[in-house]
Amino acid sequence: HSADYIPSTKEVFVFRGGNGREYLNDLHALHVSSYEWRTVRTTGCQPQARANHSSAVLPSTNELFIFGGWNGRERLNDVHILDIGCGVWSRADVG
Repeated sequence: HSADYIPSTKEVFVFRGGNGREYLNDLHALHVSSYEWRTVRTTGCQPQARANHSSAVLPSTNELFIFGGWNGRERLNDVHILDIGCGVWSRADVG
């Protein structure tokens, strides 16, 4: 799992990497005032299920980045970017 504070929504986004039985790629948000959870609905080029990934938020562009990890078969070296405002994933073309 990874967790990042999203200033624009006042939530902590949790990208789940696994539950001990399988690899996951779901995204949840915890509102920091109400402590209520919600599932973040997204579209676009979603990251594949993975564990051992890294994440970061770029507040100036309101984006969440997911990097790398392990999908149970191979090490991943990809970057996916979520536009938090519209909920759309894209895959960055990095060398």
